[in-house]
Amino acid sequence: MPSLRNYIDVAKAEYIKGLQLKIYFTDSTFQIVDFKPFFDKNPQHKKFSVTSNFQKFKIDDGLLTWGKNWELVFPTYSLYRATTDNFNEDDGIVDVYVIE
Repeated sequence: MPSLRNYIDVAKAEYIKGLQLKIYFTDSTFQIVDFKPFFDKNPQHKKFSVTSNFQKFKIDDGLLTWGKNWELVFPTYSLYRATTDNFNEDDGIVDVYVIE
């Protein structure tokens, strides 16, 4: 079975407020993700939790990244599935939507 990564990428993302982004995927869905729980649990990435740095995210090769050399990157599959290795669904996912 082909992997999700082969077909779905992050198409774009928009800053909402605080540490929240609205992430659009190439399959016409989007999620609103709150990254605060991640940063609370991972102090080594604290510099990206400062609003001015958090807003400097990039979409590079279909991935959501921060920093010059992908210092922080979240797997598209994890964001799409509303899970990451560092926080669970209830910690960070606000809602899942389909764009019509």
